[in-house]
Amino acid sequence: MHTLLRFAVLVAIAATGLSAQEQSAGVTPEARAIIERHLEALGPDNPSVTSMRATGTLAMPAQGISGTVEVISARPNKALLKAQIPGIGALESGFDGEHGWSLDPIMGPALLEGTALDQAKFDAAFDGPFHDLSRFRSLIVAGTTSFDGKQVHQVDAVNIRGDKSTEYFDVETGLHVGSVSTRDTPMGPVEVTGIIRDYRDAGGSLQAHELVQQMMGVEQVMKIERFEFNVANADTFAMPPAVKALIK
Repeated sequence: MHTLLRFAVLVAIAATGLSAQEQSAGVTPEARAIIERHLEALGPDNPSVTSMRATGTLAMPAQGISGTVEVISARPNKALLKAQIPGIGALESGFDGEHGWSLDPIMGPALLEGTALDQAKFDAAFDGPFHDLSRFRSLIVAGTTSFDGKQVHQVDAVNIRGDKSTEYFDVETGLHVGSVSTRDTPMGPVEVTGIIRDYRDAGGSLQAHELVQQMMGVEQVMKIERFEFNVANADTFAMPPAVKALIK
């Protein structure tokens, strides 16, 4: 399964699900083997799981800011994030299968458009980016290096949108442990480093319980305390009225 962190941008929390048997012209056999090892390490998919809810904390340690976070995702491509930060207020963002949106005390309600909407749709896939390799134009192994204190396989990726990223897979465990990519934001293109840590069992497969996002000199840390499955309903991903009013 795949869930999302969207505070400034979307970051993968975990991925288990479909087998990586789909063919894609630019995926080398070496890259395919690394990704299949990652999927195998995560554990078996449970097709009866249609949604996942993760709750925990979200912090920016250097700024002394911390709060709570709730992330919900559902098949095939719905996602919702709610964060409550003392002194800032409530922040929400989501993708309901058609519309992407955000709502916060500073910027107010907003509908995503253009590239930002395309990114949100791509990131919202419940089964994650590596389960359907046709989502990539190319995946090429660039050797081994170090990342987050680990020896890793480096895989250079280009997705079907043309977005480039560098993906890292732990040599020892096979697990996906992070990426570096450039994301379009209201402030322009920004390099984002995502670090995935603390894989533990949840619902019969491994889920990452700590995610770190580094961008523009700011580090955000999400720690998941609880995973729940099949708790979303038809109203879970409904846009807030203030955002819905923006649809013309």
